[in-house]
Amino acid sequence: MPPEGLAQAAGSSPLAAACDVLLRLPPSARLLVAVSGGSDSKGLLQAFHLGRQDAGRHDIHLFAATIDHGLRPEARQEAMAVAEWCAGLGIPHATRVWQGGKPATGISAAARAARYDLLATLADDVGADAILTGHTLDDQWETLAMRASRAGGEGGLGLAGMAPAVLLSGRYWLLRPFLGVRRQAIRSFLREAGLGWIDDPSNSDPRFERARMRAALAGAGSCPSPEDLERLATERRAIAGEVAARFRQGLSVAEGVLARLDPQIFAGADELLLRAASAALCAVFGGRTHPPGRESLGRIVAFLRTQRRGRLTAGRVLFDRRGDHLYVLRESRDLPTVMVAPGESVEWDGRFLLHNRTQEQLSIGPHPADRVRAERTFPQAPASLALAALRALPAIAGESGGEGSRTGENLCRQPILQPYRAFLPAFELDLANCFTEQMGLRPFPPLPFNVFDRKRGSAGSVALATPCRNPMLCDK
Repeated sequence: MPPEGLAQAAGSSPLAAACDVLLRLPPSARLLVAVSGGSDSKGLLQAFHLGRQDAGRHDIHLFAATIDHGLRPEARQEAMAVAEWCAGLGIPHATRVWQGGKPATGISAAARAARYDLLATLADDVGADAILTGHTLDDQWETLAMRASRAGGEGGLGLAGMAPAVLLSGRYWLLRPFLGVRRQAIRSFLREAGLGWIDDPSNSDPRFERARMRAALAGAGSCPSPEDLERLATERRAIAGEVAARFRQGLSVAEGVLARLDPQIFAGADELLLRAASAALCAVFGGRTHPPGRESLGRIVAFLRTQRRGRLTAGRVLFDRRGDHLYVLRESRDLPTVMVAPGESVEWDGRFLLHNRTQEQLSIGPHPADRVRAERTFPQAPASLALAALRALPAIAGESGGEGSRTGENLCRQPILQPYRAFLPAFELDLANCFTEQMGLRPFPPLPFNVFDRKRGSAGSVALATPCRNPMLCDK
């Protein structure tokens, strides 16, 4: 079973996995299915196409999309073959090409980011409610193994594997219905339907990490069971939820830059919870996509456990305990200066989105020192921390920051939550929304259905009493 039940146990039928999702979607949902022509994605579309009839969900609209990354000459013909197959099914199809130069290094990550950007654009075009991809249980094993091999990566917090759903760019939920289905089951399903598929040579190219891990796992004696994966995912979601609950009890954020916490909210917290809390604070207030590694998080956890006054920096973030409170803010070093063209918007320091309201180019840097303004802006903070917090705000370069400052009039600034901006795993939706509440931001959109509960439906969803209406179908 994938994280908390987006499909059935390992070896389950692709058709049953599709029905499990179809039965829980709200009426007349519109789904954009990413189809490369490989076995996983082709099996995904075929399963949802047949599943609409077997699950009695003729109201569900399917659209297919193929992304040509421009990395192989065969890709254009492969996309055309997918389009022809979709036409035979009566499913609208579109192809988009990743244009522009390609990086010399990190090509896999860049291609993934481009693919998701293009899928989101296509979702706009067709009015999709969700995007579907064909990630399998085999992919989940590879992901877990890759994350485990990175000694300091994400402070050990990524070992629950891929989430059953992830929010792309704060806009579209990407669902992974096949996370509990083996690739061999998908290929058997396609063979029974008389369908072939395309084998992408990059999937076995040892230059790529995933291909190397796939080859290594092929000779492995065993991999985590679906039950083990479900347990890991359940733990990660529970930890994130507990962090959010504790933050709501004793966290306040001023101007999007200065967090003030009651240290008592960490009373009785274990190592995993403290690491998760530290990771979230570091990533949000440091403006980073990922938290610092295990060693840095370990230092923060040790600091949080002490009752003494003091300060610690890690991941571009200052942790400062004074009196009865813990303060968290961006440290003052390496704050950038950027140029913003008239009417344009840019990201600043990974923490703010800036918009130039003027007709001239603006130079934006850290806010100049101004004790009076700092104490007025951050009245609950000690004077030195108020000054540091003021400096962590963006301002038009060259202005004194005093009463005559035109920064507010000419520059619109909005906090951004960098760790959740491009990809927000469903595990952490509640935690992310805890920060939107504190920063006065619009909450992230809810899931189209509850991917974490197979037995209870959410309002507006189809009943979840069984994973499929046809018992014979679920045994295939």
